[in-house]
Amino acid sequence: MSLAGLFLFICFFSISMSGPVWTVNTEIYPIHLVGLANSIATSSNWLSNFMVSSLFLTITSTDAGKVYAYLILAFFATSTWFFIYFLLPETKGFTIQENIDRILKRK
Repeated sequence: MSLAGLFLFICFFSISMSGPVWTVNTEIYPIHLVGLANSIATSSNWLSNFMVSSLFLTITSTDAGKVYAYLILAFFATSTWFFIYFLLPETKGFTIQENIDRILKRK
């Protein structure tokens, strides 16, 4: 059962939250900053993954911790959805420089 759950998680994560993170990272930075910006974004992504993994076990070790842990994760997931839906600009059909100019509101 655990192996099946892990397999399903990986399948659904790879077609949902995994792809947009790495795609958007390559499209929103100026060409001269892509390497540095992607390395900072990747480091912060892995650091936040580590923090969630570490804190989850600590929080769930208490009796009421499981409820609070899932409520906290649900809050952040919902907040992220609203951020992406309302604040992340569309990059389809534009070049990298056009995307940056649109994001920064330059002409």
